[in-house]
Amino acid sequence: MEYKALKFEVNVVNQVTLSFDAPRITPSKKFPGKNMIWYGIKELINGENGFNASESLHAMIQASGAKKNDMIEIKKCIGDKFAYFTVNGKTLDDYNKLAASTNEVEVVNSFTE
Repeated sequence: MEYKALKFEVNVVNQVTLSFDAPRITPSKKFPGKNMIWYGIKELINGENGFNASESLHAMIQASGAKKNDMIEIKKCIGDKFAYFTVNGKTLDDYNKLAASTNEVEVVNSFTE
């Protein structure tokens, strides 16, 4: 199977359907100590069948509870100093506030983009 990654454009909402319950996580050869996180998705019209996720994007997808065959919306945004993502319209801060209000463990302490 050939992998074709979805590239996220700024301010474009991407609707994707997950192909698996969990991503494929492997050690990065390019960045020692970091992981490559690959989410398989149902093939899009241009042939994209997955995407690479940052640690914070991965944390948000996990916090959303999305599993195989679930459709999620991912949007790449530009802040004052860095790029960040939203998942189903929520930021990482939104997911952390939700976790705090339900006495769950914080999703991620800070952005790693």
